[in-house]
Amino acid sequence: MVKDGSGIHSRHGSPSRVWMGSHDGKEWQDLGRVFALQEPRIKEFVVCFWCQAPIYAMRTLQQQHGFAIGDIIKIRIETFEALHLNHPTTTTTGEAQYSLPFSVAAALVHGRVTGREVDGEELRNEPVLRVSRLVTMEEDSEMNAEYYNGRCVCRVTVELRDRRSFTSEDTVTQWRNVIDRDLDAKFRSIATQSLNPFRVEKLLALLRDLENVPSLAHLEDFLQV
Repeated sequence: MVKDGSGIHSRHGSPSRVWMGSHDGKEWQDLGRVFALQEPRIKEFVVCFWCQAPIYAMRTLQQQHGFAIGDIIKIRIETFEALHLNHPTTTTTGEAQYSLPFSVAAALVHGRVTGREVDGEELRNEPVLRVSRLVTMEEDSEMNAEYYNGRCVCRVTVELRDRRSFTSEDTVTQWRNVIDRDLDAKFRSIATQSLNPFRVEKLLALLRDLENVPSLAHLEDFLQV
């Protein structure tokens, strides 16, 4: 996605360095040998890359300490300039995907953030919105420095009604390599929003063996809603 990658790319990528006349040739050493399209990577949650680490950190805290969502009175997220994503309420899918409070809240309430959680009626899900409004964000200068070195870092603190509070370790967003299981799971999560499970599995089987499918008409048969 250009909108997710262009920020870091513009600071660290080859085109910007060439444009500024500051390149040393290292960017081109693997030209013709390494092809990025053959090394796909994936985000687990269908929201901005900057939102991934806070979601991981928040979920880890809940798993470690077992607190109920209803007991949370405040969530503080310390991070870099991702403060630009501080939009507790959203009205569209695009806004939800770029709202750090909404993304964290959706992950807590639903246990996942797929296309379902950032669309339609879920944008008005009151339990999600309640948690989203509990989120405050603080910019950390050291984390800003980490970001300009290519690392998206955050720290999450949750405060509970019984006056307990828990703080996560510094959490770094990381890409991970895609495996077939990831692609299958993502396909199912998206396709089942429109198609029944039988059609989804038939489509998945055809797509796995696409080079041997004689006609795209075979796919169209299972794409009818």
